[in-house]
Amino acid sequence: MTERQKEVVLGYAACDMNAVETGRKLYLSYVTVGYHLNQIKKSTGIDPRSFYGLCKLVQMAKQIGG
Repeated sequence: MTERQKEVVLGYAACDMNAVETGRKLYLSYVTVGYHLNQIKKSTGIDPRSFYGLCKLVQMAKQIGG
């Protein structure tokens, strides 16, 4: 998981899975947030748009050093 992906995962979780709010917080378009979420799903096989998947990814991001 890249630094940007960790930032998006943690931001998405902090914004209650709201891509628009995540985009505002990270100074990204909500479309860009969606793109990163899709890339995270492709690279990890875990869907960050599901609650369970997001929990797993947050745990992974924190273990990596986020």
